[in-house]
Amino acid sequence: GATYFGDGSNLTGVGGGNTANVSTNTLNVIGVATANSFEGNGSNLVSGRWVLGANGSSDYTFTGIGFTESTNDPDIYLARGSVYEFVNNMGAHPFRIQSTPNGSTGTQYNNGVTNNDASNGTVRFEVTMNAPNTLYYQCTAHPNMGGPIYIYPELR
Repeated sequence: GATYFGDGSNLTGVGGGNTANVSTNTLNVIGVATANSFEGNGSNLVSGRWVLGANGSSDYTFTGIGFTESTNDPDIYLARGSVYEFVNNMGAHPFRIQSTPNGSTGTQYNNGVTNNDASNGTVRFEVTMNAPNTLYYQCTAHPNMGGPIYIYPELR
């Protein structure tokens, strides 16, 4: 196996093999980390991540959790208190979460949203407990690219 050393935020591996015992207060991983168990605060764990693409200027395409194939402008369902990411590395088609219906550039919804309007980057949405029942995603450059985001459970 490999031996890891460092200050916890920058571990270095020495040796070969596929297993290692790591004990640290902070572990930042680039790539995929698997383990038998993790302990600690999981409040920043991502519940779902979608990679965005485009079908011309008429549809966003979503690939990722919940879809068996690339899907055009799907309805999206998100849970209150969870974290989601929309990865947009096209360099085009700015992705906005907004409170107004699709078909136009509307009012940004920024509560819990980081990097709204990203055309090259990741939009992160930490869904607040008081988020509206319905929001929308929209390309701010093309009115046909968008769809609803339903937040559950519904507020009464």
